[in-house]
Amino acid sequence: MSAPQWPQTLPQCFTVDSYSFEGPDNVIASETSIGPHKVRRRSTSAPSTLSGDLIMTGAQSLVFLEFVRGGLADRSRAFVFPDQRGGTVLVRMTKPYVEARTGPRWVYRIELEILP
Repeated sequence: MSAPQWPQTLPQCFTVDSYSFEGPDNVIASETSIGPHKVRRRSTSAPSTLSGDLIMTGAQSLVFLEFVRGGLADRSRAFVFPDQRGGTVLVRMTKPYVEARTGPRWVYRIELEILP
């Protein structure tokens, strides 16, 4: 079964001032009896974190909510999301979305884990 695609009718990028990317934490350090810690790579691939706000109309909000509930089975499935630098990435929602309203628009804050 292929991963669901982020709907084309929804915003394809985060707002500029909310975009956040955190690279992978892929090292492990071991203490030594003297001197600096020994540091090595943990694995050949590790997830990164991507988060930000998406501003939507009322109609887009309904599409988003249905996508999360139905398409993602309440965040349990990975999906294909537009990479903010171009292309697409396979991601998983790591936390419940946060919903806010600003006038006629809806703002959704989402946090994603970019899967290796």
